[in-house]
Amino acid sequence: MVRAAGIHSCHSAAGTHIGRRLGAITHRARLGAIAAIGAHLNDAYLASLPYVRLLHGKGTGALRQAIREQIRSNPLVKSFASAPPKEGGDGITVVTLNQ
Repeated sequence: MVRAAGIHSCHSAAGTHIGRRLGAITHRARLGAIAAIGAHLNDAYLASLPYVRLLHGKGTGALRQAIREQIRSNPLVKSFASAPPKEGGDGITVVTLNQ
């Protein structure tokens, strides 16, 4: 299950909720998380969101690494970095989208 939420949010043309945050930590399969993130980035871009926060947790760092490898080649992504320490640090990747 993917939960999308955020202070600034809206709905896609299909009526699904789009927000600045996606909880990938609820995915047990790495491929499922990556597929969900690709779709979420696309929806966020279409909704003209300037950035999204991907919640993947700290753990071993394997999911964070896999997600960052995937978004590195995504043409919708302008840049990405860990959140500030007080906002989740390495457990969250903040992705700035191209506008």
